[in-house]
Amino acid sequence: MIRIFIGILLFFQGFLGIAQSNLDRYIELAIQQNIALDEARLNVDRQETWVSESKAKSIPTLGFQSRYSRAGGGRSFQLAVGDLVNPAYQNLNLINEINSASLPSYPNLPLYPTIANEEVDFLRNEEQETKLSLVLPIFNSAIRENRKLQQTLLEVENRSFQLKELALIYEVRRAYYNFLKATKTSEIFDSSIILVKENIRTTNSLFRNNRVTQDQLLAAEAQLKSVEYQKAQAKNSARSGKAYFNYLLNRSYDSRIDEDELAKTVTERISIEQAISIALNNRLEIDQAQSSVMIMDHQISLVKGEFLPKVSVVADYGIQGTKYQFGDDSDFYQGSAVLTWNIFNRSYQVEKEAIEVEKKQRGIQKKDIEKQISLQVIQAYNTVQTALENLELVAAEESTAAEAFRLVNKKYLLGRANQVEFTDARVRFTSAQQKRVITLYDYWITKAALDTAMGYSRGSNQ
Repeated sequence: MIRIFIGILLFFQGFLGIAQSNLDRYIELAIQQNIALDEARLNVDRQETWVSESKAKSIPTLGFQSRYSRAGGGRSFQLAVGDLVNPAYQNLNLINEINSASLPSYPNLPLYPTIANEEVDFLRNEEQETKLSLVLPIFNSAIRENRKLQQTLLEVENRSFQLKELALIYEVRRAYYNFLKATKTSEIFDSSIILVKENIRTTNSLFRNNRVTQDQLLAAEAQLKSVEYQKAQAKNSARSGKAYFNYLLNRSYDSRIDEDELAKTVTERISIEQAISIALNNRLEIDQAQSSVMIMDHQISLVKGEFLPKVSVVADYGIQGTKYQFGDDSDFYQGSAVLTWNIFNRSYQVEKEAIEVEKKQRGIQKKDIEKQISLQVIQAYNTVQTALENLELVAAEESTAAEAFRLVNKKYLLGRANQVEFTDARVRFTSAQQKRVITLYDYWITKAALDTAMGYSRGSNQ
């Protein structure tokens, strides 16, 4: 469902012409495609099944049971049938004998037999029972509290997923800025190589006209190798950054990355106190800590529920006997109201006390998390402020170095400056350009860290 929603959102953004930066687009792709985030989604799905299972326990259950058995031996008991009726039979036989002898018209009746006592086995040789059983819980505190517990655990899993999503967004932003930093640094060396090659051409011309010595020409050529080596290092960093960025998006390592033009002059519009307040209101870790306390409350209620009565209704209908048949002699039904009540169980009381101790621990952890978040915001905020100050300094340094190089290069072309002066001016200019690029993208990385510390996923401008 999340992927479908994001897909619809992206479609309508394109249809309505809503502007979306490349970075925002990459963040959406990472949320959809990142493997680690997919695993976190499965944890949420699994907990949803446990919530459904806890709700199902309050629904009536219908079961079918069938049993067929053959038995032999076992206990038995005596039925004293002979002892009860034989004396009566003997008296009746004596009366019939006397009457038959004294009264000619008395009928000739048969003798009553002597009956033996019966021995009956407890187990029938053959028996079957087949029935449907309906069980309806009427009152069960454990079912109710377990449902609340599983629902809270689902909220915890959802927040865990959101926290991993926020961590992924920060990592995507950081990787993106690092890639741009390496790419822009490489471009600076491309420009520097053009300058050095032009310097070699000029030096070679001056050498042919005997205006400089051969060592200056060799120094210019060595300079080119040095700059090319630095460019190779920058390109390697860019390739590594590109591969890592695409890994986060679960794409091919060499997939193209479109660049955003980032603002070169930036300011922070909030105070450190505002940043801390925003973080304490936004950070999911605080909600997570509060939920962990609620979990302990539900577990305490769950244990307390073990001492409350449980009432359920059971209804059975089926057939039983020695044969599988329906009829008055085989059909049966039975309805029961079942009450169970745990009057005393010391183990439950001990478990409740242990949970209460853990609840206090989690309450202390919540306060510690709030302090950690405040400290994290303070550190990130100060880092951003330092980066802002550095942006102003490196911008001025680059401007000064550019002007100094322009003047030295002009003098060098006229033969009024030597190779050392040219190299020094060029290196300072290239270094200033590098520092400006590095400082700019380091600012955006620290800005991403501050946004994350404040609980913003895409940036405080949202």
